[in-house]
Amino acid sequence: MNAVYRAGIMCGGNTIAQTFNRDLAEDFGIVMGNYSLWSNLTFWWGPDFSLRRTPYDAQNGVSEDPVLTGAQGASIVAGAQAYGAVAGVRFAAVGEDSAWAAERSGNAGAEQTAVFRTEQAAREGILRAVQPAVEDAGALGFRLPSCRAGAYRYDAHPAFSRQIVRDEWGFQGVFGQSGANAVQTAGSVRNDPLLAAERKEAMTWQTYVLANSNAMDGYTPHTYLEPVRTVYDTALSASTFIFAFLTILFAILYVFKSWEDE
Repeated sequence: MNAVYRAGIMCGGNTIAQTFNRDLAEDFGIVMGNYSLWSNLTFWWGPDFSLRRTPYDAQNGVSEDPVLTGAQGASIVAGAQAYGAVAGVRFAAVGEDSAWAAERSGNAGAEQTAVFRTEQAAREGILRAVQPAVEDAGALGFRLPSCRAGAYRYDAHPAFSRQIVRDEWGFQGVFGQSGANAVQTAGSVRNDPLLAAERKEAMTWQTYVLANSNAMDGYTPHTYLEPVRTVYDTALSASTFIFAFLTILFAILYVFKSWEDE
């Protein structure tokens, strides 16, 4: 009877924050964790922890207070991850800008928006809002904003992605990038030892996250994958071969016909 259920009908994080009730916030996460199992979607790129600055911000998250956001947010993450969902906190650090709105409206340069902030302001504000999600709830996902932290893209900011989140907070999860990503070819990875090492480390964390999520439900040390071809697969392969053969045949006949006409 719940076949048409959609998680989008749930209330937003700001409504949860207004209750000042961590048990209720955890219940919200539990619902999303169950939805993850029901929908077979392991990654939940939420909740939104961007601080509420003004009513006009593109990203308004749980609340305007970092302590309240951190407490409620950690409870939501704990509830969701208890059911194996990977709760990807968004947006880590300065995500409360309007870059995403411009980007999704077709502005190709939106990801170039640069937000400058002192370390003290960041630690007393948005970083404090997301820190409990990692240290207390063990969040396994961070969604990074599409803007820049000063001159750096967030996915290449050493102070945030390495020194603070991993070294200080002990983050063991993966980063997700909002907006357009820089594309690296296989050749550039092979030819750059540092880039190859970083890619290897990223795959290590990704494997760790998947191994500790409901994506592994049903798998045991004795599980193996057996490829199965359905009647539909066979018919599709046969039709592809037949049409490819006919295409080549008609192309050859067309060439011969052209020669005869000449």
